[in-house]
Amino acid sequence: MPRAWLVPAPEGGTFTPPAYGQDLADALVPSFTLDCMRPSAGDVDADGRDEVVLLFGGAVCGDATTTWLAVGREVEGELDFTVSEVGLPSGGAATTLADLDGDGAADLVVALRGGVSVFWGGADGLASLAASVSHRDDGAVIDLVRVARSPGASGPWRASFLTEGGTVSVIAFDGALSVDDVPAATGDHLRSADVDGDGLGDLILTGPDAIEVWLADPAPPLGDPPRLPFIASEG
Repeated sequence: MPRAWLVPAPEGGTFTPPAYGQDLADALVPSFTLDCMRPSAGDVDADGRDEVVLLFGGAVCGDATTTWLAVGREVEGELDFTVSEVGLPSGGAATTLADLDGDGAADLVVALRGGVSVFWGGADGLASLAASVSHRDDGAVIDLVRVARSPGASGPWRASFLTEGGTVSVIAFDGALSVDDVPAATGDHLRSADVDGDGLGDLILTGPDAIEVWLADPAPPLGDPPRLPFIASEG
């Protein structure tokens, strides 16, 4: 049975055993097994406290069943979930939280096969209706990350995802959602970090025999990557 645990962190920084556990299937949607679920955590209502965000059902499993969005908040030591049914295509969704519009509230970014949907955060939490943009179908989404940036930077964030066809795409919002592709070799994992220390988030793609790094350009899209040799560690 899937469970959610609330583990308070004391001032000393050492975590204690969970203060509260919850059977998610019973708490969210009765008789739903939650076999397919994408968890995230972030401040979706800009109140200074993080919420637990769960997307589960059809869009994640890749089938025609209903997709659900659940937002959990701490209330007197327990997780209190608000659950809503959302309309998303069945595409094996990947999720991350990133403040794409720069309003101070984290938005839920959902990358699916052939498209991107965003549930906007705000004072009332996540919107139940998503803004969406189509994208060419290059296979299932393997990884979705929030693009890193320098500490203290203000303004909107970006997100990036990798498809099984080897396409790396950058998601941005400037009055409208946009998705720009970056040429890539086949890889298995996508991450973001400020590799060159210029305050801009770079993208890192790892494959079976190489690591590719895209150094961010102040004027998007990201430039062509230098190719670095893959270094295998020996145990």
